[in-house]
Amino acid sequence: MKHITHSDFQTEVVDSNGPVLVDFFAPWCGPCKALSPVLESLATAYEGRLQVVKLDIDGEGNQELVTSLGIRNVPTLKFFKQGKSHNTIVGFAPKNKIVEAIESIINQ
Repeated sequence: MKHITHSDFQTEVVDSNGPVLVDFFAPWCGPCKALSPVLESLATAYEGRLQVVKLDIDGEGNQELVTSLGIRNVPTLKFFKQGKSHNTIVGFAPKNKIVEAIESIINQ
């Protein structure tokens, strides 16, 4: 999974030709750490159909973007397609719930 920042959010997410799952996380967040291997496996399983990226909410310069997107808790998964947010999962979610959201955005 690629780590992005506010400076490449436009290119990697908004301007992407395909669907993108953004994992808003923090290094100190236990549930974020627990979710990471699940997202790694999904990134591999959906390679070529879905881009999965991570954005550290505490990263330098990222706070303004995080605030503008309404991110208040971590982990938060936001699903984007054609530059627009289509779905959000807040908190640790089971793999099947994430797969359901992925399938929904891929099949739109």
